[in-house]
Amino acid sequence: MIELLGCDSESLLFETKGKDGGMYVFLFLCNMLLTPWVLMIHATRIYVYPCLSVYFSRCACWLACMICTCECWIFKDKAFPASDESIGDIESSTEIVWIRGKELRADTEKDGHPHLFDEGVEAADICQGALGDCWLMSALACLTEFPGTIENIFVQREYNPRGRYSLKLYDIENSRWVTIHVDDLIPCDVSTKKPVFASPNGDELWVLLVEKAVAKFCGSYAGIEGGLVAWALQTLTGNAVLMYDLQDDNNWERTELVCEPTEKNKRRCLMRSKSPPVMFSPDQFFDLLASYDSQGCMLSASSHGEDKTRTEGRGNNDSGIVPGHAYTIISAYKSKVNRDIKLLRLRNPWGTFEWEGAWGDDSEEWKKHPVVTTEIKLMVGGVGAEDDGCFWMHFDDFVKHFDGVNVGLTHLGMNDIKLGVHEECGKAGPALGCMGGFLSFTLGCQGLKKLYCTRDGTVQGERTMPQRASHRAEEIDSNPSTDVY
Repeated sequence: MIELLGCDSESLLFETKGKDGGMYVFLFLCNMLLTPWVLMIHATRIYVYPCLSVYFSRCACWLACMICTCECWIFKDKAFPASDESIGDIESSTEIVWIRGKELRADTEKDGHPHLFDEGVEAADICQGALGDCWLMSALACLTEFPGTIENIFVQREYNPRGRYSLKLYDIENSRWVTIHVDDLIPCDVSTKKPVFASPNGDELWVLLVEKAVAKFCGSYAGIEGGLVAWALQTLTGNAVLMYDLQDDNNWERTELVCEPTEKNKRRCLMRSKSPPVMFSPDQFFDLLASYDSQGCMLSASSHGEDKTRTEGRGNNDSGIVPGHAYTIISAYKSKVNRDIKLLRLRNPWGTFEWEGAWGDDSEEWKKHPVVTTEIKLMVGGVGAEDDGCFWMHFDDFVKHFDGVNVGLTHLGMNDIKLGVHEECGKAGPALGCMGGFLSFTLGCQGLKKLYCTRDGTVQGERTMPQRASHRAEEIDSNPSTDVY
């Protein structure tokens, strides 16, 4: 009997048990013969059918617009209405008006409406607003580092003229996927007509809609003020999340996320220590972070102190690190020349307010260590001197300003790939995305990699990793009489 064990970038591993090499040759030939057909089937499912579905949906919307001249077909979410009830108890002097997504477009938008995704998804698309949900924005910034992850949250692939969008979120308490339906009415400042809470840096809606779907999931916008990045990562991806907390002796302890929701707080979670405690020294923990980073895991960090943004504004301080704030860890670096130089690259979801100390954008350390500067440039394309919220800092300084790290385990496979509609290309966008994706999948290495080289993001040495949740999504009725979402 021959057992397929796994694969890496170099070869497939097979183990033979009690049989000669004939069975190995037979299995190898079967793989060679069947693989092209399997790839064609997957490529058709991932690219061709969705492309046809997009064009069919566009035709249906065009016919609806021609037949129905009124706005009766425009979707309004009665379960999460455009009212103060949906805003919740938020201390703000801003007068709010609800505006449709199509009215938030820039004057230069040639399509007459914003896009759901505009030229892909990146962390620079995210800008936190007047709501204390940096934990959610940080989680979204983490997800943008992994192509297809944000797109997989949405059922739709492009802007919907009806203003109706469906998003898949994972209900941690009940261990199931749910589908949240929202309209594109966004709370805006009555004077500026700009979104009050999260806002995109371009003409795209996905940030606004994810925030609104999570707010509906939690009962109101006020219900998502303050939270845990770990909860957001698991809710948005269904992946297991690990948490590490800094102890008084500068060691890091691994903890588990335990959900204990109440009627007033559906996101109430506790961090519980493992028994026996799992501890890591500072050096061990940095190596663990670097290993998680190389495995493609989602990483975030929480800073010391209390977030007083609501009462004191964003203000600045000498260090540039915002207290009680959530940051994304983009990458980890350890110098090959000087092993004491251990750097982390972080991103503030505000898109500004960066670290002002050693190894910051304008630090002299880059000039003192030209070899490190060169290695960093080769690694990420440059140090980065612009005020974009991204910065490097030494791990010793990281420990002084941060006391928590969240690790979202990533699972790579066929489900990570999705058709790119390329809304910016107009009518030809879906066809271009289909042809480009199909060719890359079948003739390039993408299809073979996804078929044979799946990865669960675990790190060698971590013996027990929670399993990923099933991807089955369960519809949630938008009837306001129900007590759910």
